[in-house]
Amino acid sequence: MKKNSQELIADFEAFFAQEPTTADRSWGIIHDFYHYLLTYMDKEGITRAELARRTGKSRSAITQMFNKTPNLTIKKMVEIADAVGLEFSLVPHSSKSSQKYRSTYTSQSSKGLASRMEVNED
Repeated sequence: MKKNSQELIADFEAFFAQEPTTADRSWGIIHDFYHYLLTYMDKEGITRAELARRTGKSRSAITQMFNKTPNLTIKKMVEIADAVGLEFSLVPHSSKSSQKYRSTYTSQSSKGLASRMEVNED
């Protein structure tokens, strides 16, 4: 049965009105970490080969980490951030009612420059 545009819009709105699951929020944090890390590495001229050298991993392990579905622990995130000169922390927010999803990253480069990234999805 073919849906009309009104039904499609209603389905679309219902999908995005749902609270994100624990898995959705977890993958969101990992995605945000990768995005921030890759942006920082690009800005600082750090290649994936250099990241492999700094972390003591093979180049293929780093390539797989970025190309496959990641399953990073907080410990691994901190190790990677340390390797490129970032201080990484997660800041929890107590109220889910005021925001559906929010993650904040406060990072400090080895040069002492603090940066903050917040992701809000309403």
